[in-house]
Amino acid sequence: MTGFYLIKTLGIFQSQDEINAYKDKNGTLIQPYAAPGDIKFLDANGDGIISSADRVHMGSPFPDFEYGVGLNLSAFHFDLNIYMQGVSGNKIYNGVRQDMEGMNLEYNYAKTTLQAWTPEHHTNMPRAVIDDPNLNAQTSSRFLESGTYFRMKTLQLGYTIPESLNARLHTTSVRAYLSADNLFTLTRYSGFNADIGRSGSILDRGVDYGHVAYPLARVFSAGIQLSF
Repeated sequence: MTGFYLIKTLGIFQSQDEINAYKDKNGTLIQPYAAPGDIKFLDANGDGIISSADRVHMGSPFPDFEYGVGLNLSAFHFDLNIYMQGVSGNKIYNGVRQDMEGMNLEYNYAKTTLQAWTPEHHTNMPRAVIDDPNLNAQTSSRFLESGTYFRMKTLQLGYTIPESLNARLHTTSVRAYLSADNLFTLTRYSGFNADIGRSGSILDRGVDYGHVAYPLARVFSAGIQLSF
């Protein structure tokens, strides 16, 4: 089955008691290097060790469906052009977050790491710790996000003057318009752009490295179209 095979995260250890209780069938700690504030990983194969052998299917980079909807309306010399697009059901692996939230590189952390777990402030962001002994930053479902999005791609409103005025202006037609591109996008994806496109290889489809998903510019424009 094509998709993301990742070690599954089970939340944050909130206390040493929770760490001590996470044992294999022989009573051995599954994550002996963990401390409160570290990520709890699923021992999927039950061998008592968190490793690549614990990877499970976590979703697909391919959408269940993609869509685009266009609409053209006109009445009383006004015209309205709308184009909407989106995808649903796919996953994106946010590699940028893995680099910027990993807290194992000791530089250039994301602002979100200011919300790191502390004994007084329990959050979903792992504790800040040098060297990352629990491997909180390893490739896992922690950085897998929904890629579903809906975008208002184009919205344009125009007005064409009545034909009776063309003779006075010595024109065949005059149309003024206001237009907006990439007006808004509805998505839960935290990266720059949920529409990450194609990264070149089927093996890294759906992986956001940062250079494959540039932020989209929101563009507003106005103009007049003249025909003589």
